[in-house]
Amino acid sequence: MKKPVLLLLSAMASIALAGSNYKIGEAKAINGGGGKEFVGVLYSPTETMVSTRMMGYIKRIAVEEGDKIKKGQLLFEVDPADIDAGKRMADAGAMQAKLAYDDAKRDYDRFQTLYEKGAVPLRDLEKMKLNMQMREQSMQMAKEGQNQASEQYKYTTVRSTVNGVVVRKMANVSEMALPGHPVLIVSGSDNLRINVTLPEQDAGKIKPGATAMVVVPSANKKSDATVISVTPAADMATHSFSVRASIKDQAGLIPGMYAKLLVASSDKSGGVSILPSMLTSRGGIKGVFAVEAGKVKFYPVRVVRALNDQVQVEGVKVGAKVIEYPKADLVDGQAIN
Repeated sequence: MKKPVLLLLSAMASIALAGSNYKIGEAKAINGGGGKEFVGVLYSPTETMVSTRMMGYIKRIAVEEGDKIKKGQLLFEVDPADIDAGKRMADAGAMQAKLAYDDAKRDYDRFQTLYEKGAVPLRDLEKMKLNMQMREQSMQMAKEGQNQASEQYKYTTVRSTVNGVVVRKMANVSEMALPGHPVLIVSGSDNLRINVTLPEQDAGKIKPGATAMVVVPSANKKSDATVISVTPAADMATHSFSVRASIKDQAGLIPGMYAKLLVASSDKSGGVSILPSMLTSRGGIKGVFAVEAGKVKFYPVRVVRALNDQVQVEGVKVGAKVIEYPKADLVDGQAIN
């Protein structure tokens, strides 16, 4: 008795669907190639860890995290107390060397006079000359030490070598600055790029050299861009790829800004668009109902992006006859006239 009832219900469903006034539209191809949108951040390939060449206590830090800086701008100063002590020692050494040379020069001049009068032998004169030359060399070395000590003062002030922004402050005033230990991290802003992560299935559709567009909402800015590289991301467990692109117009942009990358896909099919009213879900799966050979077929789809009054989707072919506003009781396989 159950089998006839089931057949009757199936027939009634087909009749109900056939008699319903469903509006049917068509899945259309997107003109101009199917672009995709990915979220990322702006970064600089010229990020610099700024340290000092000399050891000393930090006297002053002239910038804070997030500050925009210009090339040549003062970043921080190191207390020159140790350099002052070294300079005083170098000055004293240079003075002593000069006095010793002057004394040796007077001895040589005196012996030169005595030699000309025949009062001293040539051997004694040559000794005085050799002593004077040695004292002269010592004086020159002392002067070089004095100059080197003076040169150290320029390392007490550290200035930026790029236009950019201070990303991080690694030390504070009164702390010891050591050579090779960064005090600040500075990110340049003259050659900004965007870095985004995309799933593996999209990586093959984007190639280096592809045209793109960068949108930075906080700066209310759009700029043309070019894909530089598509490489496997560090986290191989996610099977994701890292895409980097250069930005043509960088005015007003700084590293760390949230941005979107709109990439033109190398897939010449251009993608598929449908009306939002065609979307529905069954069992938590988003999809559409297409009419094929007098019956409806449910196709799971993935929404890629919004396109004004339509949406780009994956999972249905161009030209498919798709039902608009499908009813909740519509199921896969039902007949339709």
